[in-house]
Amino acid sequence: MDSFLAAGEYFWQAEEKGKLSFHAAERIDWDNEPEVPWELLSDRERLVAEALSKRGASFMQSLNNVLSGESPHETILSLIEKGIVCADSFVPVRQWINHEKVKKAPIRQRVLSDCPGRRH
Repeated sequence: MDSFLAAGEYFWQAEEKGKLSFHAAERIDWDNEPEVPWELLSDRERLVAEALSKRGASFMQSLNNVLSGESPHETILSLIEKGIVCADSFVPVRQWINHEKVKKAPIRQRVLSDCPGRRH
């Protein structure tokens, strides 16, 4: 899955009840504004979604300043569940799937889970 998505031809998006859909990148209408249900977002979700709307694709670390230095990790996972954030990497999906398990883990393990390239 990683190499399939790394080719950049497809991306995934979460749908209802935790299902994923895959879409061809060539079908993205780059001239259209993203459809975001702003009224349904929390303040934190709105800040991150606005930053992504302005900046486009971003690494998680580059979004730290959006929430006053706090990690955007939980907020991005929430936006994934709502189908607002999608990606061409499968790492966020793994983090989303293991979210509850990671929340219960010791702090050191939680910090390491925020490092996408790190093997656990």
